[in-house]
Amino acid sequence: KNVDDRVDVHVTFPEEYHAKELAGKPALFIVKVNKIEKKVLPEIDDDLAQDVSEFDTLDEYKEDIKAKLTEDKEKKAKAAKEDAVIEKIVEDSKMVIADDMIDAQAERQVEDFARNIRMQGMSFEQYLQYTGATPETLAKQMRPQAEKRIKARLVLEAIAEAENIEITDEEINAKCEELAKMYNMEVDKVKELMDMSGDNDFITDMKVEKAVDLVTEAAVETKAKAASKTTKTTKTTKTAKTTKSAKTTKTSKAEEAPEDAKEEETDKPEE
Repeated sequence: KNVDDRVDVHVTFPEEYHAKELAGKPALFIVKVNKIEKKVLPEIDDDLAQDVSEFDTLDEYKEDIKAKLTEDKEKKAKAAKEDAVIEKIVEDSKMVIADDMIDAQAERQVEDFARNIRMQGMSFEQYLQYTGATPETLAKQMRPQAEKRIKARLVLEAIAEAENIEITDEEINAKCEELAKMYNMEVDKVKELMDMSGDNDFITDMKVEKAVDLVTEAAVETKAKAASKTTKTTKTTKTAKTTKSAKTTKTSKAEEAPEDAKEEETDKPEE
C-alpha cells in the first residue's frame, strides 16, 4: 500500500457485542493511508535505559521493571481476594437499593469510563460513534455493577462504624503524600483540595479501605483455622485407624498362640 491509498476493511461485529443493533452484523470501514512508517527497534543497552528511565544501566532498569511487575501482581492478587470476600458479604446481606441511587452510580461509572477512553487518546464522542452506543445504553449495561458497588459500599461503611474504625493524622498525611506523588502535586495543594473535616468522602474512603483490610484478614484467618482443623481431624483419624490395626494384629497373634502350643503338645512323643 502507498500513501493516499484507500483500503476497505470488512469486519463482522461479535455476537456478544454490547451495541445489540450491531451484534453479528457485517461492517465496512473505509480507511485512507496517511503515512507509512517502519518500526526500528533500538539496541537494548545502557544507552536505552538512560533514554527511557532515570537509571544509568540496563541492569538497574531491568530490576526496576521486575519490582514494579511484582508489585502490580501482588496488588491484583490482593484486589481479587478482597473482591471475593466483599462479594460474599454482599450476597449474605439483605438490602433494597433505590433506583435513583443505582442510576446515579451508573452515570458516575459512565463518566469514569469516558475519562479512561480520553486517557487512551480517543474522544468519548468518537467511541460512541464507532460502537453505536449512547451514554444511556452504557449506563443501562452498567446498572448491575453499579448496584453491587452501592451494596458493597454500604456494607463496608456499616462495618467501619460497627468496628469504630478511625483515621489518624499520620494516616491522612501518608495518604495525601501518596496522592501528591501520584498526580505530581504539592502535598499542601492536595490537602487544600481535600476537605479534612471528619465526615467528608475522603475520610470515609479511608475508613472503607481499612474495613476492606479488616474483613479480608478475618476471612484469611478463618480459612486458615478451618484448614488447620481439617488437618488435625485427618491426623486423628489416621492415628485411630493405626491404633485399631495394631490392636487387631495383637489379638490375632494371641488367638494363634494356643493352637501353636496345642500342636507342640500333640507332636510331643509319648514317654
